[in-house]
Amino acid sequence: MTILSYLADYEAYQKGRGLKEGTVRVSLAQLKRFDTWLKEHRKRDVRRVALPDLTAWLDELAGRLAPATVYGHAIEVRNFFAYLKTMGYLLTDPLEDLDAKAYQGPDNKRGVFTLAEIATFLDSLDLADNLALRAFFELLYSSALRLSEGLNLTLADLDLRERTLLVRDGKGGKDRYVPFSQTALLFLQKYLDEARPKLAKTVVATDREVVFLRRRGRLTKTMIWKAFAQTLEKAGIEKQNRTVHSIRHSCATHLLEAGADIRTVSELLGHTSIETTARYTHVQTEGLKRMFKSYHPRENELYREIDDEYRAAAARLKAELLRKWQALLSGQGD
Repeated sequence: MTILSYLADYEAYQKGRGLKEGTVRVSLAQLKRFDTWLKEHRKRDVRRVALPDLTAWLDELAGRLAPATVYGHAIEVRNFFAYLKTMGYLLTDPLEDLDAKAYQGPDNKRGVFTLAEIATFLDSLDLADNLALRAFFELLYSSALRLSEGLNLTLADLDLRERTLLVRDGKGGKDRYVPFSQTALLFLQKYLDEARPKLAKTVVATDREVVFLRRRGRLTKTMIWKAFAQTLEKAGIEKQNRTVHSIRHSCATHLLEAGADIRTVSELLGHTSIETTARYTHVQTEGLKRMFKSYHPRENELYREIDDEYRAAAARLKAELLRKWQALLSGQGD
């Protein structure tokens, strides 16, 4: 039996767990890629698959795909074989010892914008060119929205008077109400008053209730990704590890740094577990360490930032010690 033999059942299983259609579609595509590789190596029968087969395939992927993408393939195939064992299709799971983290790469964390960087990024969006994009990114940062959550907003989801919006069918299939800032409201209102009425006349009927539009329909992920990359370059902001999702990470991090309660931030993000939100505290922790070393009375007298003056002093001391040591060896020392 091949991987393809079980995909229909696996698809139903995933949908039964509440996974979104897009997530399931990506999952099935990854499994089909592995099945194709197994076919090329004459090992399509899942009962013959062993851990070295998967690692060989992942190593091939690592030569041409980003670490995060390879990691996603590793997790999906491992989950699929765990499912086969759970359902009794396999007696043992040949992939249960896979170290998926080995494929994440050294820089698997998404970059977080500083307060200055996010302000520069947002101010670099050209209002005259596309007011919808400015309003969209302002709302994304203000309410820590996922990209798909922002794109799927409808007019009925907005409460401009209360400055709240309804995120429908978020991750895990849950709805949630979240606030948005006064600044986001200003740009959103400007977009709704000046740009959207014209755009709504040119789109199909099914898109007319969607908040963020372009000339031919709703805004798309591709359009947002392209605008994000172009704006980063225009703003002169380092691109490494920066994705659209970094805006959501940045909002959470900035709230925590400002003293927001982690449980409140967790609710804003729509996390089912506070443990998921805790990962946003790593930047906050690094800042706390620097502050501690600089100002704590039991730490500060022993701590000093390594600067050019420090390095020069260390070089002079090294040279002096070397001179005395040479003098001692030659019998000229005292």
